[in-house]
Amino acid sequence: MKALLPFLCAISIVAGMPAHATSTKAGEHQAQEKRGQRKPLTTEVRFFIGRNGDLLSASVSRSSGNRKVDAEAIAAVRRAAPFPKRPAGTPARMEMRIKLQMDPDAAARLGK
Repeated sequence: MKALLPFLCAISIVAGMPAHATSTKAGEHQAQEKRGQRKPLTTEVRFFIGRNGDLLSASVSRSSGNRKVDAEAIAAVRRAAPFPKRPAGTPARMEMRIKLQMDPDAAARLGK
C-alpha cells in the first residue's frame, strides 16, 4: 500500500487536481443522484366552479403529507381563478379535482 500511494499522488498531480478531489466530486455526484430519485410531493385539490367561472370553494382531498405544500396547492388554484364561463344549461356549480406536484427541494424552500 505504501508503494501505491506515491503512484496515486503522481497520477493526481499529472491530472492537475489534488488527490482528494475525485472523492469530493463523487460525493457531489451521489448527492445529485439522491435528489433526482426523490419523488415529488403530490396534493390533490377538490374545488367547485360557479356557472360564471368564479371559484366557489377549494380544499385538499388528498394531502401530500406536508402542510406548506398543501397550502401552496390551494393557493395555486385560487390564483388560477376566475375560470372561463360555462355554457348555459350547465349545473350551477361544477366539481373539479386536480393533482399538483412539487419537487421536494422546492418544498424545502417554502419555509424560508
